[in-house]
Amino acid sequence: MASRENTEGKAQRTYFRFYQSFYDAIKDLPDYAQLAIYRAITAYSLDFQEPDFSQLENAVFIQGIWAGLRPGLQKGIRAFENGRNGGAPEGNQNALKQPENNQETTEKQAYKEKEKRIKEKGNNMDNQETLVFPFHSPKFLETWKELCSQPKWRKKTPSALQYSLDKLAGFPEAFAVELMETAIANDNQGVVYPSTPEAYKKWQKEHQATPAVDMALNTDPSLYNSTF
Repeated sequence: MASRENTEGKAQRTYFRFYQSFYDAIKDLPDYAQLAIYRAITAYSLDFQEPDFSQLENAVFIQGIWAGLRPGLQKGIRAFENGRNGGAPEGNQNALKQPENNQETTEKQAYKEKEKRIKEKGNNMDNQETLVFPFHSPKFLETWKELCSQPKWRKKTPSALQYSLDKLAGFPEAFAVELMETAIANDNQGVVYPSTPEAYKKWQKEHQATPAVDMALNTDPSLYNSTF
């Protein structure tokens, strides 16, 4: 089967991972917003195309939701590109023996190689620069640092830490910070649980009813009075 190519003749991805946190962040939006974001996720993951929500109603709010999803999608793209760069060259007999575009294998290989490099440098607190952060505000980074200093988090592997960051990426920054603060206060081993989507719904309602609260999305507070 021929590989999928873009207009420039470059091989592209043929599938991508869609996480539960993505669905939870989108499912309660109006139909038109859900459709726009689902299409954006697909186009960005497969064709690397940035979405344009400027013509949609409540475009700023939708852009904020997208900003929370994008880091998780970027990680998958980077793993795909790393896997392709580290594979056998075109025309090599070993390349011909491998399943074409085996993204799941290449992503796992890239993850293992990254984790091996990090372990050689030291513990996770010494290697924060190797992680992909969904948010970069002082509040988020300070809370994350405090979380990683907790007993149950100090010995987590880089891949486990990145997994937690990817989970947090599926929510707005303000809610992600609250999840970390809860984990710190309760000495939790994780940040996102099966009950988290329901807690997020309650959080959304509270903040929709309180426009003055900073949603950490840099949007007009009046947008949170909508029926999202």
